[in-house]
Amino acid sequence: MGYYDDEGHYHSFRRGVERAADRLLHPFHHEREEVL
Repeated sequence: MGYYDDEGHYHSFRRGVERAADRLLHPFHHEREEVL
C-alpha cells in the first residue's frame, strides 16, 4: 500500500511516516535524500 505524490512518485506509507519524522527532527535540512 502507498500513494503517488504530486510529481508522480510512489511512496509506501511506512516510508512516508519515516520521512515525516525526519522533517520534524531536522526542520532545516532541505536537501532531497532519496533512499530506495
